[in-house]
Amino acid sequence: MGVPALSDFVLVHIIPILREVFDGILYTWFCGSFGVPRLKKRYLNTLCVIILWTIVSELLAFQEKYSFVSYIGIYVVLVFYRFLLALFFFKMERDKLIFVSVLYSTVWDIVQYLLGLIFGSVDMLMIPIELGRHLGLKADKVFLINRLTIAGSIVLSSTLGALIVWGYISLICREIKVKNRRFDSVELSFLLLPSIAAWLERRSIYNMMYPPDFKLGGDIIAIQNHMMSILIMLLLLIMIALNIVVYQKLTEAMQERAKREILERQNLDIKGHLEEVTKLSSNLKSFKHDMKNHISVLTQLSADIEGHEELKSYLLNMSKTTAYTDIRFFTGLATIDALLGSKEQQAKERLDKDFRIEADGLLFPKGLAIEEYDIAVIIGNAIDNAIEACEKYSGTPSIAISSEKAKNMLLIEVKNSISGGITINPQTGFPVSTKKNRYEHGIGFLNMQMTAEKYRGALDYNAENEIFTLTVMLQDIEPVR
Repeated sequence: MGVPALSDFVLVHIIPILREVFDGILYTWFCGSFGVPRLKKRYLNTLCVIILWTIVSELLAFQEKYSFVSYIGIYVVLVFYRFLLALFFFKMERDKLIFVSVLYSTVWDIVQYLLGLIFGSVDMLMIPIELGRHLGLKADKVFLINRLTIAGSIVLSSTLGALIVWGYISLICREIKVKNRRFDSVELSFLLLPSIAAWLERRSIYNMMYPPDFKLGGDIIAIQNHMMSILIMLLLLIMIALNIVVYQKLTEAMQERAKREILERQNLDIKGHLEEVTKLSSNLKSFKHDMKNHISVLTQLSADIEGHEELKSYLLNMSKTTAYTDIRFFTGLATIDALLGSKEQQAKERLDKDFRIEADGLLFPKGLAIEEYDIAVIIGNAIDNAIEACEKYSGTPSIAISSEKAKNMLLIEVKNSISGGITINPQTGFPVSTKKNRYEHGIGFLNMQMTAEKYRGALDYNAENEIFTLTVMLQDIEPVR
């Protein structure tokens, strides 16, 4: 095989195949950002996608000479083929499959077209035969130099295109922080319609600015059209990226708003519940005090009467029952005592009727600058999370809560049983919740964190030996509003 034939073979076959290999590698990486490979060996998963993609894409290679309708048809087929590759080789939701296949196909096509515009004028760098003769070069040497120039520009274009696409989809993966939840139809349309419109615009620009007889040459209008096409392609890529950034910002704002509303409702509920429980606890104390006095009087009166053993036994049982229902939490704060009693009753209903919250080490000194309500918010949310974790624990669950005052710091520690370890949500930095409403995920931890920050404090947590430990540190100062 001669040099010209070899160069033709490289230009026509080898370089396009290498471009498709780059395409397959990048697409596999993009899919891996939203899903999990189905094959246990990741390299084998990637290799299968690359081979299957290269074969089919070479068979359906884009040619700008195709009619507009044929071009759209081939594009749709290739997008659907990408969809099938992602479906068969990655575990991800249907909405993510559509998103990665459409978005990646559009970005890859626009970038390749953009670089084609930039490097498409390489024929201006080629040496004319007459100039080669003037320089003392034979025709075959001139031909070889021109072929190498074309090959070099294609290799440079392909490499640069792969790098641009890699950087672009890296930006997209970094901006989209909601990979672990589904896109609804409206969100998916918001994300993809600009991409589809950008691709159609790219094809329309080609049809308008590059007729079949187009030659760049020295025509100033042609050069202007060419530069305008490059600028428009860049703007289209920027538009797609900005659309995704705007979507992420809107999503974060909506989630933040929803969480704030839930927090406000939760805090109002906690406040109302605390007032109700405190009032009930106060009334119960008064009632029990009076009952003890009545039972004591009746017991003394019955002692002077012979017989009536049943009456004496009945009064004794009443006295024991009254003692049994005494408030058993004494933390130094009546509100917290009442809250613990209420939470323990909830735990009895959800876990076991004999369940007890261990709170002997929970003591609050007098004169705290920290508001009782804020302490209640922390303890209430911590126990709610602990009860939720204990419901999934197969052994005998436990919840223990304690506190310690060290100089100007108040430490509250809650320990509870957990099944296995914990998974951290990368978006919130808190343990993953099992609540069905996604907007309620992490609300309890967020509420505790915001409360701790009011006192220039912080949260810390860890899980070890099936015990989850939450530590809340607060400075004993007036709250920062």
